[in-house]
Amino acid sequence: MTFPRLIPFLLCALSTATLAQSSADAAPKAPPAHVFARFLGEWTLKDDAWSQNWGGAIENIKIPNHHTTCSAINTDNTVLCVVDTPPAGHILWAFNPVKKEVRHLSSFGELRIGTGQGSLNDKGDLRLKISFEGEAPETYRIYDYVWINADEYDMRSVQHDASGKKTGLFYGGRFIRKTDSVTDKTRIERIFAAHDKLQPGLDEYMASVASDVILMPNGGAAIEGKAAYLQHVKDFYASGTIQIRHELIEVYSYSEVVIARGRAIGSFTPPGGSTTNTFETRNVFIFRRLASGNLEVSQIIFNNAPPSRQ
Repeated sequence: MTFPRLIPFLLCALSTATLAQSSADAAPKAPPAHVFARFLGEWTLKDDAWSQNWGGAIENIKIPNHHTTCSAINTDNTVLCVVDTPPAGHILWAFNPVKKEVRHLSSFGELRIGTGQGSLNDKGDLRLKISFEGEAPETYRIYDYVWINADEYDMRSVQHDASGKKTGLFYGGRFIRKTDSVTDKTRIERIFAAHDKLQPGLDEYMASVASDVILMPNGGAAIEGKAAYLQHVKDFYASGTIQIRHELIEVYSYSEVVIARGRAIGSFTPPGGSTTNTFETRNVFIFRRLASGNLEVSQIIFNNAPPSRQ
């Protein structure tokens, strides 16, 4: 059997001793997880429901088969969302990590071009102020994207006049993830994105860990069971300041299991911040496929990357 594409889950897997042994020059410092990780994937309208007011009365209508796909481009700070449902179009968001601002550029139909900026909070909620070609001069819209859970968010656009007062025009709906079309690669990337958020993502990550999980760390005894694994992760968090980034190399999917291979790179700073060590590991993850199609972490195997050759 040919083994699959898998990726690293270093932070949960490594021990403090392993990190301390890593050379400061062994690997580049790990960047943070993708800023728009929660939006990545395919989306549709919940119950096909959409509300709007374009200048007449409030309408509650149905838009069947809505389809939006949000994909990372080639940095952790940008995402492109393509809407196939008429009027088809796309949205580009770029996050400035220095100013903590989100820039928006969109195009729908022939003339509806939108530009603006906004902010992203720690929960992944997004607020944008956008001006559109074709709408009254000096008017703008406030867009709020508010997460209900990991697979559902509300989006509402409210128009304001030049003085900042609401005009009564709006549109919006609730979006849900298209789980029937989610690939195993996307599922794994979501799990890793939760893990890479470190402590804030701990609950989300542990929800995808099997009760009988087994961790086989480099040079250490196996850790068996979710309770022992959770304690291991908490102890690791408490050992210092950690940054980590998982890169998925390959994934092989089967009816009952999914095998992923990859690597994790990151940095570890012990208490006091005296020295920062970088690290890199090679990992194999085995995921168990649930009846719903979702994946849970069943086994984790990792070892240290070999030293680079000069």
